[in-house]
Amino acid sequence: MKRPSDEQRQVPLERYFSILEILCGSADGLSLGEVAVLLGLPKQSAHRLLANLLAANLVETKGGRKQSYGISPRIQRLAVLSTSDELVETLTRNILKRCCEEVSETTYLARLRGTTIQSVAMESPDTPWRGFVLPGKELQPHATASGKAIMAFQPEEIVERVLAGRLPKLTAKTLTTKAALKADYRLVRQRGFATCISEVDENLAAVAVPIHIPSVGVNFSLGLVGPLQSISRLIKSDVHVRMAAHANSIALALSMNQSRAARTEATGASALGQQTT
Repeated sequence: MKRPSDEQRQVPLERYFSILEILCGSADGLSLGEVAVLLGLPKQSAHRLLANLLAANLVETKGGRKQSYGISPRIQRLAVLSTSDELVETLTRNILKRCCEEVSETTYLARLRGTTIQSVAMESPDTPWRGFVLPGKELQPHATASGKAIMAFQPEEIVERVLAGRLPKLTAKTLTTKAALKADYRLVRQRGFATCISEVDENLAAVAVPIHIPSVGVNFSLGLVGPLQSISRLIKSDVHVRMAAHANSIALALSMNQSRAARTEATGASALGQQTT
């Protein structure tokens, strides 16, 4: 039996990527007929390819009188999670600066990478007594406000994996048992913000809110850190409400970057498929 050539084997893969490319470029989605026309394929072939992408959860159908296809949350999530720290910092710099100016305390952005939470951006006020969370710093999921704000919204399997490691007692107030931490995470979900009151440093406190990104979930948090008394006053004044507004702006900035990033992912993968022989 004659074996298919490398070029013949690549055709289906190339067509799948081509579909993802054109769907990434269409905010409202495309109909089966439109996909077929744009790719120069018979409707039957286009339908078969779309069915396979649907089965893999890479595209989704949009309802209405005229059914259309669009990229799935899985692809959108990939676009956000693959955004570099440098681009995240660029997209959120002005928002962090506004938040910092409002409260006169250090404002920082944290993100989840696998089972590690790290600071990726920071804005600090010009005051003599302030907190610092330098970009690249690993943040403890059991003690920091930003870590709790993210972990509280993760699937149970991720929480179990993260809490399975050593949970060092940094101060007398650090929570170090799974039961206590899970109860704390439940409280974060209920009230919409997390706190760290002398849990990392006896003289420091922090408050953080989760950043909910559509189709992605919570992989980022917005935090404030500073002297214990100052942050405690801000917490009592419901500063989390103002922070949540800034968190929504950050979510919007990252979401607006989704389509561009998803298109880049699809284009890059398509080029890779063409080059592989």
